[in-house]
Amino acid sequence: MRIRFKKANLIQPTSIVNSVAPQVSPTPVLCNVLIRTEHDNMVSLVAADYETRVRVEVIADVEEHGSVLIPAKTFSDLVKELPEDSELTLETSVGSAFITASGVKAKLQTMPVVDYPHAQEFDPDFSLDIPQEPFHHLLSAVTFAIAQRETRKVFLGCCFDFLGDALQANATDGKMMALAKIPLESEGIPTNRQIIIPRKLLVELSNILVDEGNLTMQVAERAVSVSVGNVCFVSNLIDGTFPNWENVMPKSFAYTVRLPRYQILSALRRANVIMDIKTPSVKIDITDEEVRVKADSYDRGQFTETIEAQNSIGQKYSIGLNFGYLNNVLKVLNDTDILMMCNEPNKPVVFTVACNPDTSYLVMPVRLPREVEEKQEADASEEDDEEPVGPGDSSYNDED
Repeated sequence: MRIRFKKANLIQPTSIVNSVAPQVSPTPVLCNVLIRTEHDNMVSLVAADYETRVRVEVIADVEEHGSVLIPAKTFSDLVKELPEDSELTLETSVGSAFITASGVKAKLQTMPVVDYPHAQEFDPDFSLDIPQEPFHHLLSAVTFAIAQRETRKVFLGCCFDFLGDALQANATDGKMMALAKIPLESEGIPTNRQIIIPRKLLVELSNILVDEGNLTMQVAERAVSVSVGNVCFVSNLIDGTFPNWENVMPKSFAYTVRLPRYQILSALRRANVIMDIKTPSVKIDITDEEVRVKADSYDRGQFTETIEAQNSIGQKYSIGLNFGYLNNVLKVLNDTDILMMCNEPNKPVVFTVACNPDTSYLVMPVRLPREVEEKQEADASEEDDEEPVGPGDSSYNDED
């Protein structure tokens, strides 16, 4: 096999396959990228792990057809470090691959192509085209809420509900929940189909989506395929039943307050300097005229910042929230003012914006460190490390 590439045509494809191929695996062949000629000016790069497979088509000058299996990370790193605007040649011999470019010569060890796992048969139930821009916004709104380590496997992905004329996404890690929706215009979409897509595929998609053009999604019984331009991902779906968000979302609220987004974000950054590293949380005090952001730690001190606001709740309202959750929500909700809908301070709060009520976030309150200490002193039988109960926890109820 002999192929000539331009570096500019290889940078993104090699980065994509390298992000899918594991660097270390009990199945060493998966750490490689399969390079295969398709026709005289097209080559495919294929990488896979145990749940996701990607195929990227690359323009190239094919002088001799064939296929080769080489280490994905080594190939990607080498391409990245080649001189700009360079051309490289990939040649194969028995057990080796040779790369030459602008005075560079490299020899890579290969593995037998026959050892690489074949793509599983994919028979879609339905297919739809989705504009990339709104789908990208949808992923940005929910993927950060997906659990990265969780005993319940369904929390490791995002739940997508096909509603006929809309696509709704729901993600949770058990302590916060993200909910967003975009309209659909494709025909033949089921009205009651639900799938759970693993986080890895959604993160990879977010990295390549642009503001123009469509993506094609095909859904099968146990897998999903998403094609964007010259890139096609196929991933297994997560089996299981996702928690019903309607059972968690409060039906009504006692208060709706407006939070000035930019000022609160700035205050959170400053509060983060003081807050406890082990339990990063902030206290939010709200009155009709102001919002106060407070943080303290046993070994660093205390922090308070007062921000002017206009509300009409008629009393002081205080709540403790996890810093990371609040910070991420405010970053994603893109408006001048954020709406925080709440009931008692020990009940979950919901964040949204007036311009996009289809996107909302439910966040469980936390007990602040000093409040825990006071509670322990008042009642020695109280557990000393009370954790908030999350949307996906079956033990969630109306008790504190």
